[in-house]
Amino acid sequence: MNLEDARQLAADSVLKSEAYTQYDSYGFSEDYSRNLSTGSYEFKFSFKTNDTNTKGYIFKLIVNDSKIADTKIVQIDDTYCKSYEPDSCPQGCIVCPPCPECSSIQCREESICVQAGFDAGWYNFSVVKAGHGTQCPASSIQDRFKSDTTCANKCGDGICDDTVCQDAGCTCEENKTNCPEDCGR
Repeated sequence: MNLEDARQLAADSVLKSEAYTQYDSYGFSEDYSRNLSTGSYEFKFSFKTNDTNTKGYIFKLIVNDSKIADTKIVQIDDTYCKSYEPDSCPQGCIVCPPCPECSSIQCREESICVQAGFDAGWYNFSVVKAGHGTQCPASSIQDRFKSDTTCANKCGDGICDDTVCQDAGCTCEENKTNCPEDCGR
């Protein structure tokens, strides 16, 4: 069996699965395919369900000698997303802080981030394009102000530093709660 025939067999298997047919599914895509050995291939497909919480599924399939040899189905949910580091956050998950006041970031289910006020583009706009990297401490902003070994406390300088880098020596992130002098009340 060649790669194209194996791909079609694997895709048909996903499209006929109960996980796919029970929802008005969308965003079906092949994430990767690879040749394991002669006549043996591995595929990964994903799709989202038309659920209010934007969950979806990932299917990993192995095709051997014209038949499906193994199938692994993983539901995309917050537990699945949190098992990844921000730099490798998979499709169906996005990177955001666990709360608006937090200075750490995590790979989370998209609906969790949206509920906290962070959309899918927040990470790319606020962290990646700004050149801040992803080395965020697990401590809260208030803890960072107290220690001042991980960031420079510039509260009171008249500038609300609400988007900052996360490396040692960078300015501490400020907001209305932790620095009302600069960010207003």
